[in-house]
Amino acid sequence: MSINDYPDALRQNTILIRRYRIEDVLGKGGFGITYKAMDQEKNQAVAIKEYYPAGLSSRRSDSQEVIPFTKKSAEYYEYGKKQFLEEAERLHRFRREPGIVSVRQFFTSNNTAYFVMEFVEGRDLKQYLQERGGRIGWHQACDILLPVMRTLEQVHKEGIIHRDIAPDNIFIDKYGNAKLLDFGAARSNLGNESGSVDAIVKHGFSPIEQYSRNSKSQGTFTDVYALAATFYYVITGTIPEDSMDRLASSGADKINLLKSPRDLGADCPPALEKVLRTGLAIRSENRFQTMREFRESVEQAAGIKEFTDEQKTSVLKTGKILLAAAAVAVVLFIGSRFIPGFIRKFGQEFGQVSDSHAEKQDNPGQEEHKTEAITDNSKEIGTGGGENNSGNNSAVDNALPSGQSSYDTEVQEDLLSKAKHGDVEAQYTLGKKYFEGIDVSQDYEEAMKWFMQAAGKEDCTALNWVGYMYFYGYGVPLDYNEALKWFTKAADQNSSYAQYYIGLIYQSESFGNKDDEAFKWMLKAADQNYASAQNSVGNMYYYGKGTEKDYEKAFFYFLKSAEQGNAFAQYNTGLMYEYGEGVKINLEKAHEWYSKAAGQGDEDAKDALESLEQKMTPGGNDYSK
Repeated sequence: MSINDYPDALRQNTILIRRYRIEDVLGKGGFGITYKAMDQEKNQAVAIKEYYPAGLSSRRSDSQEVIPFTKKSAEYYEYGKKQFLEEAERLHRFRREPGIVSVRQFFTSNNTAYFVMEFVEGRDLKQYLQERGGRIGWHQACDILLPVMRTLEQVHKEGIIHRDIAPDNIFIDKYGNAKLLDFGAARSNLGNESGSVDAIVKHGFSPIEQYSRNSKSQGTFTDVYALAATFYYVITGTIPEDSMDRLASSGADKINLLKSPRDLGADCPPALEKVLRTGLAIRSENRFQTMREFRESVEQAAGIKEFTDEQKTSVLKTGKILLAAAAVAVVLFIGSRFIPGFIRKFGQEFGQVSDSHAEKQDNPGQEEHKTEAITDNSKEIGTGGGENNSGNNSAVDNALPSGQSSYDTEVQEDLLSKAKHGDVEAQYTLGKKYFEGIDVSQDYEEAMKWFMQAAGKEDCTALNWVGYMYFYGYGVPLDYNEALKWFTKAADQNSSYAQYYIGLIYQSESFGNKDDEAFKWMLKAADQNYASAQNSVGNMYYYGKGTEKDYEKAFFYFLKSAEQGNAFAQYNTGLMYEYGEGVKINLEKAHEWYSKAAGQGDEDAKDALESLEQKMTPGGNDYSK
């Protein structure tokens, strides 16, 4: 295909910032277009990625400008653009890492955003395998994937987890070197709250915690699972059974349902098979906890090193078939690639549109605390606001992408059959597929239909999904009253997520800013260790909303949330330490928490950190003395 086959792409020979000349389209996804271009200053080929969310925007026919479809989608579009630039910034940090496609520059133009990458000739690992009959030997797999593991070790040292490792995100250049692609799903792992955002999943490659809303659930072991799944796929040609499907209805681990690589015809040493089984353990605590531990175990199993006694014990303990354990309730995995970056204003889980409810402290000249209150502007989040946002097709068999394998078709038909026969897990899984456009055409109305069927059986996950759909107007008209009804049903099952969202609804202007009721629900979620709610409760104690003003309690909840990685709470904790509110002044601690928030990209924290560092320098104003 040529650039002319992409009518919504930039025109050939378009010049960006007087430097880059567009030559061709390399690929197009749901949120962007990647071009081959010429850097006219250096006379060398580059790749340029353009933020172009097809579901939210279009290109003006009389110019190159990208514009949102409606006013309701404009704010969402801008938030997505911010997340796009944050991806560029993450990649730019690793520009000297040979295992990552480097970003050289990023900029805004045409009312959208771009980043410039090195142009690498080659193909992704999925294509590479197809050229070789669908799989390769384990020796060659080690040659390709061990360097990827080393790259991820460096990424993890910077407090970032990738969260989307799969064959299509590993690129093989013309020299056979592997490079990681697509950090759009990556989130800071300075704390675990970011792990509860955007449930970005890829069938067969995502661990169970990526379906969950548990704020503590994701970590470096999340990438371990995905890379182990990739290794399994590379040597067998078979996608591992999805982690959700590997949970029996009782909730017990069924790791024995994962077929042995040798049973699938792979010439795999038994020791390596045990290592992969450990990496693919359903429960995160049974996996290798770090990428280094996983890499070294692969190397040792492959004969590159000898096992240490400690690692022998680890593999023997976790690599065997796991016995049935206590039931696992996999609660809400709301979010998707279609919702890039619902991670901040609603407290690392969903995105609030504005900070209009942030209030100044009583003492003049001090900073503003980050709040997570919701305003009526939140009605405009998403692509349709109060309108229905659905795709075109409503039947699975009519929605399968062209070229989908018969195996995938059979899996999808089996899922549809189970859903039609009342299988709750199949119903909300199918709803989620329609919501995200995974294996089917994205269709919010069809997603809502399946969520409703599962919710009719009082399934907590489905109840939260339905509340979410009404809250943002996906597939149904936006309706806070309906959202409240369904979240209340989930809250009756003690869902902290639902409790938190009920608090947000009562805080909204549509519900008359009922702070007393909001505080009650927020506190319930906070006391279940839900980090976003803890930050909100901290704000309510700080400003005396719905409760008596109490700086010590505000600090207590800010700190609990900050320790889980909530960037807003980290910033607020820094403020409390800097100004001695609810805690003794401690500029070193303030610096520590500002740094953590700034490390997650919080601009206010970066400014506060710069100001604090000036205060702490000799001759500066050190108020701790």
